[in-house]
This record gives sequence, structure tokens and C-alpha cells, in this order.
Amino acid sequence: MVGAARHEFAGKGYEAASLEAIAQRARVTKGALYHHFEAGKLALFLAVFEQLEAELVQKVALSAAGTPDDPWQQIDAALTAFVQHSTEPEYLQVVLHDGPRLLAMREQREIDFGQAVHMIEAMMQGLVDAGQIPAQPVPVLARVLLGALSEGAQAIAQAADRSRAMAEVHAVIWRLLRGLRFSQDDAKTRSSD
Repeated sequence: MVGAARHEFAGKGYEAASLEAIAQRARVTKGALYHHFEAGKLALFLAVFEQLEAELVQKVALSAAGTPDDPWQQIDAALTAFVQHSTEPEYLQVVLHDGPRLLAMREQREIDFGQAVHMIEAMMQGLVDAGQIPAQPVPVLARVLLGALSEGAQAIAQAADRSRAMAEVHAVIWRLLRGLRFSQDDAKTRSSD
């Protein structure tokens, strides 16, 4: 049923998608659909939203894992995967277009933070552990970075020229991340300790 709903929501948008079409595509009755998703259309939408967010996190994690052990290369691979995934039609329609209109901010944040923040924390902790960035409250850093990534995805979704927006978002986020590195003054202080 979620696959059928995903097809409808991604192809038509939430407003134009119908439960009848979803049930027909899933080869179930509307009654069966309501049995599994008592809240109906919105519950199905939420299931699709969560599925798409989980796929994003998985793609980003796989991209990072497929790079050498250099944490900066892993982060760049993850960032590139995130930016590219943000332009996929299903993600654009469901997560970036319909999601903000349909889901309460708290609900969206719970899904985003529940699925992505731990991965970002692990990457940032890896930089701290490798001595690449100063020790800092990594959970807070991860939340701030996730907020920047979320807004970057919205900038891409709303841009007339998505290719340009992708490049700009990648460059800005990359500069933010690289700005976390130890400064020359920090390096001098560390070497004198």
C-alpha cells in the first residue's frame, strides 16, 4: 500500500492523489486500506514521507562508507549524495513540497532528527576524534548542521535553476563544514601544549 501511495503522491501531489487510486493500484479495497491506515490519506502520506527520508539517510550513509577512511572525503561524499537526492522527483514532491504544508513542524523535525542526526553526529565525532576539529558539543553541532542541510534542500526545491542551486548549496555547506577546522591560532596553541 505504501508503494502505491508513493506513486500517487509523488506523481500527482497530495491534493490530487486519491485513496481510490491508491487502493486500486495496491489491489486492495478502501476498507482494507483504512484497516491499515486508520487516519487515511494523511497516514499514508506520513508513511511515504518517512520511507523517503529513510532512503535519503541510507544513500548518504552508503556514499560516505564507500570512500577512503579520510573523514573529510566521507563528509564530502555524504554531502554530494544529499544534494543530489534532494532533486529526485519523489523527494521533491513529497518531502520538500507537500511535507512542509501537511505535517506539523514538530512531526517533520522528529522524522528528520530521528533518521539523520545520529549519522551527522557520528561524522562530526569522527572529525573531533581525528583531531580535525576542536572538541565541542557534537549533538548540538549535528542539529545545527541538519538545520542547514534542510534549508539547503528547500533552497534547491524552490530554485528555478536546480543545477545551480545544487552547486551553491554544496559549496555553502562545504564552507561551513571546513570552517569548523582548527584555525592557525588553534594549531599554534595545540603545538605549544
